[in-house]
Amino acid sequence: MTPPKIFREQRNSELNMATFGEPKLPRWLTAILMFMISLMLLIISIFNNLVGTLYYFLTIMICLLLWLFVDMQQPESLGFRFSKRWWLGLVIGLALGGGVMGMIVVLELVVGWVSLTVAYTAEQGMLVVGMLAVYVIWQGLVAFAEELVGRGYIQQNLNTKLTAILAVMCSAIMFTALHLPSIIEQSIPLPLSTIMVLNITFGGLMLGWAFVKTQTLWLPIGIHFGWNFIQYHIAGLGYLSQGIYTAQNLGWEVITGGITGPEAGLIGTLAFLLLLLIVWLLPTKWLVRAPEDSPSEL
Repeated sequence: MTPPKIFREQRNSELNMATFGEPKLPRWLTAILMFMISLMLLIISIFNNLVGTLYYFLTIMICLLLWLFVDMQQPESLGFRFSKRWWLGLVIGLALGGGVMGMIVVLELVVGWVSLTVAYTAEQGMLVVGMLAVYVIWQGLVAFAEELVGRGYIQQNLNTKLTAILAVMCSAIMFTALHLPSIIEQSIPLPLSTIMVLNITFGGLMLGWAFVKTQTLWLPIGIHFGWNFIQYHIAGLGYLSQGIYTAQNLGWEVITGGITGPEAGLIGTLAFLLLLLIVWLLPTKWLVRAPEDSPSEL
């Protein structure tokens, strides 16, 4: 009698052979198409709150539909491979993103560039726990959607036409372009917006290289989530700040990013370059799914 796991793998193989084939469009072209759709939805979201609320759900759905029915690729190859150590990439990413942002907060406190005030009283403890749970879900969705589209889909499809390094560079530029509508909407001053564009590009390069090195999205998702969660929902830095603390900028805005947060300051530039260096040097062979390493039971 065929063991259940082997039977399931055989059945999946049959379904894949029957369902998937040659891409219906060049994959580099669908990468550009996905980028244009995402940018269009972002622009519409500025004028339509419903589209803004559903933006990440819409991009995930469109991305999956293109991947399955136009690119004709298997879902697993988007970057969600479950090796025996898949969770390590996520944990390391959380430690890197959250740790570097935590270093920024501590440095700014020590130097006197920022002051933090507790936003809630002790009696509001349950409210804080509930809000943090909501923020975990929200930032998890943000990190998942942006890495799925930016690295798993756009970068990977560009890599079918370009070298890995060029694909990382192009996807990083597209990643930055997808943040331009919010930068414009927030009317960020030119010096800070210029630094922010540079920093987001560095961030895109770092996240793209993390995907190249590990061949999965777990490490970039972890970094993305850790950075955002500590910045916005713990320290309360930036426009999206709804955290345990309320931050007041006391330093030179070009360095700290002012009310926009470290992403618009030179301190953020140093942080992204540090993360890029760490990811570049990080030994990741033990995070990459070996060919003989079958997916874990779900």
